[in-house]
This record gives sequence, C-alpha cells and structure tokens, in this order.
Amino acid sequence: MKNIETKNTKKQKTTANKLFREYLTEKSKPIEFEQYTVEQLDNTLASFYLEMRSKEGKLYKKTTMQAYRQGLNRHIQKCRDIDICNEDIFKKSCKSYKGMSKELKRLGLAAIKHHSSIKESDIGKMYSYFCKNLEDAQLLQYKNACTQLGKNHSCFSWPRKMRDRKWYDIDDILRTIPIPEAVKGNDSHFKVNDSDWREVMVQLGIKDFV
Repeated sequence: MKNIETKNTKKQKTTANKLFREYLTEKSKPIEFEQYTVEQLDNTLASFYLEMRSKEGKLYKKTTMQAYRQGLNRHIQKCRDIDICNEDIFKKSCKSYKGMSKELKRLGLAAIKHHSSIKESDIGKMYSYFCKNLEDAQLLQYKNACTQLGKNHSCFSWPRKMRDRKWYDIDDILRTIPIPEAVKGNDSHFKVNDSDWREVMVQLGIKDFV
C-alpha cells in the first residue's frame, strides 16, 4: 500500500525539523543532522530534549515534546532508516527524554485537556436527520454511525474480539482524528471528541446538525 502522510503528520515533521535546525544553529553546530554519526546524533538529541523551549522561552507540554520527537524520528527514518527511539542505540538521548518527560509531569505540563461530550440534544438532532429518508444509502451509513455513538453520549463500542480492518478506500476517508478516548469502567467503549465530530458534519454538509 502506498505510504500516505496526513497533512497534520507532514506539518508535525516540518515543524520538528525546523525547531531542531534552529537549535543546532544556536549551538553553532552543522544543521545537516541527517549526516551526523549515531553517536553525534544521540549526544545532540540528549541536549535538545533538555533544552528545547518555545519562542517565549517556556517549556513545552509533554505531548508537544513527544510530537516533535516523533516528527524527527519519521524524517530520520526516511533518510537513514534508523530509529532515534531505540533505547539500545540511542541510550543517552532516550534517557534524557524520559527524564524530561518526568520533569514535565512534575511541573503539571503532562495533563491532557479533554473535550466535553456531545450534548444529548445534539445527538437527537443527528439521529432525526439521519432518519429522514431510510431509503437513502448514504443517510443509512450516517444513521449507523450515529447509532454506534449512542443517543445519550458520544461513545461507540468496539468489541475486543473484533479485529481492525480497512473498511473504506483512501478516497472515501474524510479526515483522520486523534485516538478516541477510552470510557472509564468499560474497556470496549470509546469516545470521539465533539469538535472532531462537528468538523465531519460540516464536511458532509449536514447543516441541520451544525
């Protein structure tokens, strides 16, 4: 299958590379880090994780640091087929990353901001819209999605025994979304945040809901 990068993934990788090159420039080091030896890259990344700051001089959140690390890793793997997250090879930088992650957590910069659930009234609007014409195949698909979410909360069930699979072609995919949040107390139920769901409704042209 052809390797396809999402728009957000490309942006993440570009931003991470830019940030790392700016750091190298400040340290008067060569910016072509793709040509560094493994040892040079390991040592430089170890310092980078500890010293990376925003333009305002503030520490990044843990999730932001993780995203930039993943962006750098994707770029380097594409160029040289090495994994900077491999603790056996990049021992120093991985240790530095773990230490900084713990410090960010201690400082309260590891908390994840959760979106509120979809209101029951909005779920009702969705369900009513999807039931307008039960002979419309596309609306039946939307109705099924609404039913999976449930009328009372923005959740869906995914049985543990069901294996994930590719249901649609790439051209049928509207957008990617963050990993749904697991519902406490039920390991087979997950929740899609309402902002992502609303954006999908806009893309589908469902104005009655929006």
